[in-house]
Amino acid sequence: MSDRKTSQDILDEIVELMVDVVCSTAMYIRVAKDDKSAEVVKSQFLKLDGGHIRFVMGCMEKNTTKIRNMRQYRIL
Repeated sequence: MSDRKTSQDILDEIVELMVDVVCSTAMYIRVAKDDKSAEVVKSQFLKLDGGHIRFVMGCMEKNTTKIRNMRQYRIL
């Protein structure tokens, strides 16, 4: 947050989503209409860093289309 003028709420939601995914006990997690192994998705989420989160937040700021399912959009 210190290097960007972004909403704390959006960052909090992204972190909450990351925690939900990493702590999930499900065998599969739906990503882009596909059921993926939860272990694979968790592994990918654990590799994310600040640069990835800044990229996602930048993309969200530039998006002009209506997002119907914000959680699914962010998991992509």
